[in-house]
Amino acid sequence: MNFFGATALAVLALGTSFFPLHVHSQPAAPASAASGPARPVLSVIVTAPRTETLVQRVPANGSLAAWQEAIVGAEAQGLRLTEVRVNVGDRVRAGDLLARLQDDTVRAELAQAEAALAEATAAAEEARAQAERARALQQQGFFSAAQLTQALSAEAGAQARVQSARAQLRLQTQIGRASCRERV
Repeated sequence: MNFFGATALAVLALGTSFFPLHVHSQPAAPASAASGPARPVLSVIVTAPRTETLVQRVPANGSLAAWQEAIVGAEAQGLRLTEVRVNVGDRVRAGDLLARLQDDTVRAELAQAEAALAEATAAAEEARAQAERARALQQQGFFSAAQLTQALSAEAGAQARVQSARAQLRLQTQIGRASCRERV
């Protein structure tokens, strides 16, 4: 039962303590025979409310447990904080280690970026070899200009994927450095 429910119950139970109403029943003036038997008349006296302290104890036994549990922690860049090395008011200099973040995800993304670069490099090497063969075959008259253009285009696309994979690897490396060790 909440506070307001308990208060309402106490007011109802102890209503006369808060809002004392005095009801008196008095016989009515003698009635004539035409109006019927005499009926009592009620009169009400209203008293102003006053504040009083109620001491109420409700004995209970049992155990207390959390209704819902929650893990309290901090995240930065989607990574959970695992260690704090400084406190509020501590003096720090540029390069000082402030905190450590959980780096499992960052390491996995870095490994994935390295694998993507290796895969793109292998595909680019194969595309380069295909373009070289296409040039030689086109000079001998076995390949048309369209086939040569297609092979050269595949080589250029493969080189672009290598550059993209390198850029992604650099980005993941920078994120890994910043995330694994938060510095000033």
